[in-house]
Amino acid sequence: CGGTPQYLNRLLANRASQLKRVEILGILPLDNTYTDPKLKDSFFLNSLFASS
Repeated sequence: CGGTPQYLNRLLANRASQLKRVEILGILPLDNTYTDPKLKDSFFLNSLFASS
């Protein structure tokens, strides 16, 4: 997806040990960077996707 900053996602994931409880907002997350169980204390995903 053109609007998904996948490079930024990977950079943030690399610093997970320095980050706690970072909320990631997105409409339609297309990668699984933040679903890794090792990152659960650092990030949580809040998807704004809604379907009709």
